[in-house]
Amino acid sequence: MRRKNWKNYSVDELEKLLPVSERWENQNLSNDFMFGKVMSDKKACAGVLKIILPEIETGEIIFTEIQKPLRDSIDSRGVRFDVYTKSDNGKRYDIEIQTTDSRDLFRRTRAYHAVLDSDILLKKETKRYSDMPDAFVIFICTFDPFKLGRHVYTFRSLCCEDKMLELGDGTSTIFLNTYGKDESVNADMKNLLNFIIGMTCEDPFIKYLEGLLNTARQNVEWRRNFVLDKFNRQTLIDRGFDKGFDKGFDKGFNEGKDKGEFEGRFSTAQRLIEMGLSLADVMRATQLSPDDLARFNA
Repeated sequence: MRRKNWKNYSVDELEKLLPVSERWENQNLSNDFMFGKVMSDKKACAGVLKIILPEIETGEIIFTEIQKPLRDSIDSRGVRFDVYTKSDNGKRYDIEIQTTDSRDLFRRTRAYHAVLDSDILLKKETKRYSDMPDAFVIFICTFDPFKLGRHVYTFRSLCCEDKMLELGDGTSTIFLNTYGKDESVNADMKNLLNFIIGMTCEDPFIKYLEGLLNTARQNVEWRRNFVLDKFNRQTLIDRGFDKGFDKGFDKGFNEGKDKGEFEGRFSTAQRLIEMGLSLADVMRATQLSPDDLARFNA
């Protein structure tokens, strides 16, 4: 299959090939690329964390890295965090935008926590396990991962026999649902979740995020990277499709050819048997096995 080489097009021409909803100027924070650009601002990142974790002393943000790749070791499978950040009290935060309701979502949180802890231990930031900082994995979902209508689902390690007994290992996993229906969350949380999917309001912090969003949309280099990334990903998909198509076609052709040859030999064997030839002569003439010929007598 032949496809047009998108590298011959300018960024403007490429963007016109995208659906209107997928163009850079129409992206909101539900796009992981745009979310990362906005969250690279420390004030924005700190404000979002304070809304999500109102009861936690999040501390001052020291750094924020976007699309941060981490792994346990050189030969291990790594992960890529949408937004990876650390506060001055040592706490780690991984914030993910999730728009696809994938079946591995919950197991992924386990891998993300493992990599967060490995990063802490490998950097020798703590000498005792008791000094390990708290770690938070947060998924902001544009769907309800548990289908219970809640805006927020928070998970910590609890005792199965006594739900009031918490392990206290310092890990928390939080899922936010932008389309929640319960009324248990405050206005700040609702405003944030609404803004994630493109609805604004007059709240000062949301206006601050909106300003960062509009500034990002005007960034020529970010727009270029976004559009090229879209087509790079599509190229990988196309190559995978083409490779799979070609492989499937070749396999189907060969299997069909083999099946056709077999059926032809079997048809010849049937005619030879009807003419009174012995089975031994028929097998020599058609190169069929006794098991193949048994089908004729079945």
